[in-house]
Amino acid sequence: MSISLLGAFLSFFIAISIPLILISYGGMFTERAGVSDIAIEGIVVIGALIGLLVGDSLEGAVTSGFSSQLAVFISIAAAGIGGGLFSILLGLAVKRFNANPNIVGIALDIVAPSLFAILVFNANGQTEISTLSYSAVASSSIGLGSLDTDSFLYSLLFTSLNQLGIVLIIVLIAVSSLVLFKSRFGFRLDACGKNPSAARSLGINVDGTLFGGVLTGGILAGIGGFVYALIAFNTFSGEAAGIGFIALVIMIFGKWKPGKIIVASLLFSLFISISTFAPSISWLPSFSSVENGYAIYKLLPFIVAVIVLMLNSKPEAVLQRKKEK
Repeated sequence: MSISLLGAFLSFFIAISIPLILISYGGMFTERAGVSDIAIEGIVVIGALIGLLVGDSLEGAVTSGFSSQLAVFISIAAAGIGGGLFSILLGLAVKRFNANPNIVGIALDIVAPSLFAILVFNANGQTEISTLSYSAVASSSIGLGSLDTDSFLYSLLFTSLNQLGIVLIIVLIAVSSLVLFKSRFGFRLDACGKNPSAARSLGINVDGTLFGGVLTGGILAGIGGFVYALIAFNTFSGEAAGIGFIALVIMIFGKWKPGKIIVASLLFSLFISISTFAPSISWLPSFSSVENGYAIYKLLPFIVAVIVLMLNSKPEAVLQRKKEK
């Protein structure tokens, strides 16, 4: 593996871990509100849709001199709003109408790509949208001069990890952890999700707290979907490639705890990075006897996800016996 390839690999590894963490945090907030977040894949798509549409509409302003950094921040905010509003549909269906969250989640996952196709087609006459060209950072703009594009430093900093909103996203992750475990809202959300009747008897506004948790989860997942689209695609067609479901597995593997979720996200980021760079890594088996053999590596994150779910699942009969004891 060459030095520049190693830099590109590490860059992609770091970059792809950020949307994984954000989306997993979003699922954590929603599930701590007592709502199973199967709809997270659809929320990711809607967040990417709104963020890219707003970013695309600002491209002309950026060309005319509007700050590209501010444009990316506005797009991130729009993605969060879009994801939050879409998640409210899940909260309303489950909490107001007592619908099954798994069925509602699957329905929203189906609706999201269709809504994406309709809105994008009405916006530009196509069923896919280009990711933001102005989100890339020039090395000279941060005081590094003109770096050689084959150098390790250039590959590490500017191949994939090139979104100007990256600092904001890291701040969001830190703030989310503080809110969940160090704030009154976080404690009340945990109480309402675990035992809403007891929380209500203490005078806590259970419905408001639970909707706040679902909304917060949708905002984080929407932002994560937008960042994922910027990192993983040149054009986005409304298919998130299962990243939302992988985030759910990360959340389960991380036991719904922020620190463990970050570690699990890094682990899955490694597998996704290997699957992406497999054709360029000479020491990996090529499966030459199979047509397009390197595509087998695309299955790697999902194989690991299935294994994680198997190891973390317990038969209902076992759970029932433990309750009886």
